[in-house]
Amino acid sequence: MIRVFKHYVPTPLLVLGLLEFFVLIASAELGWRVRVYQIGGQPGSVVGNIPEILTFGVVMYVAYLAVGAYQASACRSVRESISRVMVASGVGLVGLSVIFFWCRLLRSGAQCC
Repeated sequence: MIRVFKHYVPTPLLVLGLLEFFVLIASAELGWRVRVYQIGGQPGSVVGNIPEILTFGVVMYVAYLAVGAYQASACRSVRESISRVMVASGVGLVGLSVIFFWCRLLRSGAQCC
């Protein structure tokens, strides 16, 4: 067990969380590259997409934490794990939609209401 902010975190769950964060980032980059390839464009360098990719990774990871996907009890049952991941994906999707909507709105200078 590792102590983080006065809480004891099991080492396997910490490793799982970190691994999952890096998989989320890799999947975001891969998804971007596949989509650009499908529309016939050039994907360019990874550096141009770092803010969007990190936003995706952090929001999805926080959504997984919020629904308790990394609790020790959640890892015992496959059904409970799958349901928590599905709920976390939905919460993350809503969060990403709100964040990217506001970022685009603020960047364009348009009025919301």
